Amino acid sequence: MGKGNKRVASPELEVFHVEVITQARVVPMSSDEDDDDGSDSDSDTSKKKKTAKWEYLVKWAGYDSSADSWEPESNVAGCQRLLHSFWDHIGTDNRDYSIGHTVVASDKWIKREKKYFAVEFNNEQEKLRLRREKEERGYGAKEEAESVAIYRFDDATSCRIVAQGNQI
Repeated sequence: MGKGNKRVASPELEVFHVEVITQARVVPMSSDEDDDDGSDSDSDTSKKKKTAKWEYLVKWAGYDSSADSWEPESNVAGCQRLLHSFWDHIGTDNRDYSIGHTVVASDKWIKREKKYFAVEFNNEQEKLRLRREKEERGYGAKEEAESVAIYRFDDATSCRIVAQGNQI
């Protein structure tokens, strides 16, 4: 085999789909997340904004509840429809909550969101299956389509986290 034929294997991306968010809690920000702008504001509101953030308990699609994990807001930022639905269900206000405060979605809401996810996920999987069948019949490069398909699933109705290797 000549040098031109040598293929370099690229690291595989793991895709984790967020099925539902069941809880949110206030946690302290780490020192590297602190957005200290140098101002010496003494207000409780500015101190809380700089010392606390929300974290979400995620139920991962295809995994049982023992695999649920607390994820920072940045990891679920692509789940805007789900986040809006969660906070519409929980309710929002202008209060500052102390570290450790937790809000929990109702079982009824969780069941409804799981059903919504299942329908949307199945629709996307069917589209992907049809696209692959079409490409296998000679309408495109199969390898290219598989690498692109991972990114096409991310839309306003679904969310996922892509990790390289074991990173999330």
